[in-house]
Amino acid sequence: MAIVLPFRGIRYNADQAGDMVQLVAPPYDVVDDEKRDGLVLRNHYNIFSLELSKPDFSGTHKVDKYTCAKKKFEGWLSKKILEQKDEPAIYPYDISFSTLGKNSCRKGFVALIRVEDWESRIVRPHERTFDSITEDRFHLLQATEAQFSQVFILYRHSPDTARVLAKSERKELYTVKDEAGNTHRLWKITDVDRLKSLHECLLETVLYIADGHHRYTTAIKYRNEMQKVYGKDPSKPYNYLMVYLVDSEDPGLV
Repeated sequence: MAIVLPFRGIRYNADQAGDMVQLVAPPYDVVDDEKRDGLVLRNHYNIFSLELSKPDFSGTHKVDKYTCAKKKFEGWLSKKILEQKDEPAIYPYDISFSTLGKNSCRKGFVALIRVEDWESRIVRPHERTFDSITEDRFHLLQATEAQFSQVFILYRHSPDTARVLAKSERKELYTVKDEAGNTHRLWKITDVDRLKSLHECLLETVLYIADGHHRYTTAIKYRNEMQKVYGKDPSKPYNYLMVYLVDSEDPGLV
């Protein structure tokens, strides 16, 4: 069965991090070095400072990129650039965009899922992965103990899930229009009964990876390594992965 859970999200503190327009970032694997550097130069708190960190050669000894990401992440937390919230939540998120002259809006939500082995067929892939990319993502996760972007997951159409999501808190946490003209909106659901309903709606659901095969493969590897050391306690965070879930019949899937 698919286990979908709320979590205590870490979010930007806009008062400290700056204009949210400068912090919105595309998926890391579609960004070249020039684009990455431009986004980080514009605001060094852009997530690519962590997710696509670079080594530091300024001191006597080189500091590898994974250690640099760890130090920056810890620094941002201590300075409250990033803040972890107290209440477990699931975060409805939609993006409005235009393609081929047609306006669309894709709606989904950010939550945790339990990491499942491929053999279980609960989470299903459609792409092959490359060891070099998985190793890179693994070393970043191992160093920072944090996940900086979501795996994109599709689930089979669920009217009950749609009804629960429609009851999210009315006030958006963020509304941001990026440079490409896309509008991003984020809400939260913290009501315990609604969170329980959402969990129950998706228990029998099969999940399909739309994007993020390397990050999911990394999550399996990381879970396995951590379980060797700390055991298989199901409450431990290394058993779970942050994902963006979208109904497979959502009209914004184009």
